[in-house]
Amino acid sequence: MTLRFGLSYLFRHPPGTSASAVYGAKLEQIRLAESLGLDDVWVGEHHFVDDGWLPSPLTAAAAIAAATGRIGIGTNALLPALHHPIRLAEDAAVVDDISGGRLLLGVALGYRAREFEVLGIPHRERAGRLEEAVGILRRCWTEDRFTHAGRHYAFADVACRPVPAQRPIPIWVGAAEAPAALRRAAVLGDGWLSGGAPRPEARARYLEILAELGKDGPNPPIAASSRPYIFVTRDPERDRHALRSAAVEQTRTAERWYAEAGQALPGGLSVEQLTDLLFLVDTPENVTAAILESYRQGAYTHHIHTPNILGVPVERCTESVELFATEVVPAVRAGLAAEAVAP
Repeated sequence: MTLRFGLSYLFRHPPGTSASAVYGAKLEQIRLAESLGLDDVWVGEHHFVDDGWLPSPLTAAAAIAAATGRIGIGTNALLPALHHPIRLAEDAAVVDDISGGRLLLGVALGYRAREFEVLGIPHRERAGRLEEAVGILRRCWTEDRFTHAGRHYAFADVACRPVPAQRPIPIWVGAAEAPAALRRAAVLGDGWLSGGAPRPEARARYLEILAELGKDGPNPPIAASSRPYIFVTRDPERDRHALRSAAVEQTRTAERWYAEAGQALPGGLSVEQLTDLLFLVDTPENVTAAILESYRQGAYTHHIHTPNILGVPVERCTESVELFATEVVPAVRAGLAAEAVAP
């Protein structure tokens, strides 16, 4: 199995900076990533964030599709509960056609109550809406006409056009490691967006559920990350110091969102402690070792990380992308190949 390597884009920019310039610079970075042989790019979805966190993932995906020719384009993750499923199916089909069949539609529940409140959708309905929407999406992409009568949506004699290049577009489901979440990902999805590196027991449980469903097979699609944010550098001491305040400030966004929900950060961690878990600033050799170790703990098929740190110039992060593509990826693949043939 060849491990695929992808980059995640949030298109965040500090208040007062130009959103247009940030989009342009990151599209250039994505074109470079494709030219360097990276496999996928992924875009997320959040709303009402001061730093412009991407609210329109399929719009960005269409721009990426038009600017590239080979790289896979995923959403990690789009929130179906905030969209009408027919409009979502149509938009996804357009992106898939523009890209020539490169779309990977990653979806998730969503958790920020504020997003649901402003858009007039009951937060308690998000699981039901997600589950119903996934079924509708697949029918839109595979059936000529269909009628649906569900708890949240109802329509008759619908013919969704255009038809996507992929019939159907693969759907990946974002899920934590709780039993109910793992089952939802296995039941609904063609792949699991696990967030961090899956713990061995969670991966084993996911595989058990796939087997129960008759969906098991070698190398089930799982997307993971050794660390969500990776910055590759030849001078880690210098860059850890230079990037620390930006990384901590980025983590404070998560702290605020948890506080909105009346919760502390996971595990009772401080902002500084969580930053240390989320961000890896290190040499190509040490980043390679970290990825290999995470893979040994629970094998996956797609490695995803965010290369841009809020408040750090895109050009500096592009240097990290180049080191990652030219030194880390070949070294990880060589390491996996050596372990595969070791006695």
